[in-house]
Amino acid sequence: MLKNITPKFKEESFNCPHCQEFANQRWKQIYSQQDPDTTYAFCQSCFKCSIWENGELIYPKIGIIPIPNEDMPMDVKKDYEEARLIVNDSPRGACALLRLAVKKLFDNLNIDGNNLEAKITNLVKEGFPTEVQKALESVKVIGFQSIHPGEMDLDDDDNTATVLFGILNFVVEEKISRPKEIKDIYKLLPKK
Repeated sequence: MLKNITPKFKEESFNCPHCQEFANQRWKQIYSQQDPDTTYAFCQSCFKCSIWENGELIYPKIGIIPIPNEDMPMDVKKDYEEARLIVNDSPRGACALLRLAVKKLFDNLNIDGNNLEAKITNLVKEGFPTEVQKALESVKVIGFQSIHPGEMDLDDDDNTATVLFGILNFVVEEKISRPKEIKDIYKLLPKK
């Protein structure tokens, strides 16, 4: 499985915020009176640089959000990537896209249930962690105070977006990637 490491200051390797490849980073600090604490990381895959100021990534902005799981369905991944692009400028807009992505993901998983809440309940009954259900309730995807996909909540913030990004990748990992890995392992077994 490919690594998915979020960019971190002075880390030797991580997923590049430009090309998203897991690659070595070459760090350079440029000393000047205008930018005394500015450091550049040059990706050894695409050779583009990310700019860090006082240990925080300032360019490109999407670098702090994990890339989508490679097995994420394309229609879900499209919303996830768009949310990555806008989360720093509009966390509420990103959360609206991510709620839509959650709905699309659960529709793609072909889980029994006539609505998102029923699908999640059935998934938990099958043994999926109840913490996922609780997390989806806490970020108002399901439950009494749920916000419909595509709608904005005035209380949405960076933390809400981070939880939604994490939930999407976790569900894809558990319901798509792991079963696929098990099938691949099973194919390696001798026919006898």
